[in-house]
Amino acid sequence: MYNYTIWFVCPFFGHTPETYFVHHMAMHHVENNQEDDASSTLKYKRDSLLDFLKYVGRFLVMGFVDTFMYLFSRKRKKLYMRLTYGEISFYLFCIAMSFVNFHATLFIFIIPFVFARIVMMLGNWAQHSFIDKDNTEDNFTSAINCINTKYNEMCWNDGYHTVHHLRPGMHYTEIPGEFLKMKDQFIQKRLSFLMAYITCMFLYG
Repeated sequence: MYNYTIWFVCPFFGHTPETYFVHHMAMHHVENNQEDDASSTLKYKRDSLLDFLKYVGRFLVMGFVDTFMYLFSRKRKKLYMRLTYGEISFYLFCIAMSFVNFHATLFIFIIPFVFARIVMMLGNWAQHSFIDKDNTEDNFTSAINCINTKYNEMCWNDGYHTVHHLRPGMHYTEIPGEFLKMKDQFIQKRLSFLMAYITCMFLYG
């Protein structure tokens, strides 16, 4: 069922086989949006449309290469081979099917592929919108957490992104309960952030 989902179902939804898991779990969650993360938002201004377009554009063009080079440099052969097989096989399939019926291939596979990549980067851009530049490695201050919103009901509790980074392997149905267990930590982190902000305002205006 795993292989059926990854190799047959996912391409209809714009996901090339194997690549989402490899990029998301083997790279993004290992690096946690730091500089070595191929989808890091750190060097971009999150309130700039131009920077957002640069961010999405780079991922569309170089996302596969950046992820491959990250894994290759760390000698994680099994993962970069999975990434390569999945990505290249999808491209070859689309090329072959374009000779059979280009319009069908365009609307069933190619457009969903581009759309999915843009939406994934839009999601990552928003999920890492507010980052404490003095403590970029802290998951509490590098990812957002949305509660009491319809978005979580519709999108598998995706708004709890801080919890997701703290517990990346946790099933989405368990995330709200985990948030309640950790609420005191969230309160403390928020208070620490506010105190730092007030101190900076006092010292530097």
